[in-house]
Amino acid sequence: MRSPTLNPAGKRREEVRIRRRWPLQSLSELLGSWNGLERARQWRIAAVAAAVQQEK
Repeated sequence: MRSPTLNPAGKRREEVRIRRRWPLQSLSELLGSWNGLERARQWRIAAVAAAVQQEK
């Protein structure tokens, strides 16, 4: 007997639901994640620069 939590069909249905919702959010999500990545990159550069300053 299988437990209902391991039902692959149910999992697939969930993925499809997520995928169907995705196009509506994709543009704002993409822009938001890009801004987040850019901010994280600048923050990391600043952190590295600060660490280098402390070592001197």
